[in-house]
Amino acid sequence: MSTEDKLSLKEQGALVIDAGLCAIPVVGGSLSALYFGAKQEKRFKRLERFYNELKDKLQEPSAIDFDKIDRSALASIIEEINEAVELDFTESKLDYLHNCFINSLSEGAEQEHEKKKYFISQLMKMSELDISLLTGLYKADSGECYKYLKSDEPDASDFNAALERLKSGGLVNSSLHGALTPGISWGEITAFTLSDFGRDFVVFCLEQRSQ
Repeated sequence: MSTEDKLSLKEQGALVIDAGLCAIPVVGGSLSALYFGAKQEKRFKRLERFYNELKDKLQEPSAIDFDKIDRSALASIIEEINEAVELDFTESKLDYLHNCFINSLSEGAEQEHEKKKYFISQLMKMSELDISLLTGLYKADSGECYKYLKSDEPDASDFNAALERLKSGGLVNSSLHGALTPGISWGEITAFTLSDFGRDFVVFCLEQRSQ
């Protein structure tokens, strides 16, 4: 069997589920049809809505010279977007996925496509707080940063955890910004700033380029 003929893990999983449902006596076949029918219908509806709303944002067809771009790279970015749409999305993330699609159509956007695909996967994992912190740093004046909130401040644990998530994803940098004294944690004297990687994420996912 050639590489092209091999089933993906997703396809293998679907076959296992289908076989399991069909094995249920009497009603198995009906359950399988119901499960996969509803599942595909939801995914189709999400994609349909995504593209219906996207076309309203595209003022005019983007002038892409397909002879000068890496088509397979562009296709892999769009496939990542489609998979994200199919899985699920919040209202705000639908807009961000529109941004990703539109920004993918600009000249040279298919370059570094693996990074762009990573950005999309990270976007789908982010909370509204994560996104708010990134956009805040992106719009901040040079030298501004975030620091840990003290444990007795409202929502401190959520805020501090969000900073650490963004740091682990490479989207923000951290550096020592103060003296370590008794009673002060490392987080309170650590400055979190937007990394170049994080800036690229904001530009690709959160900012829509003009048509």
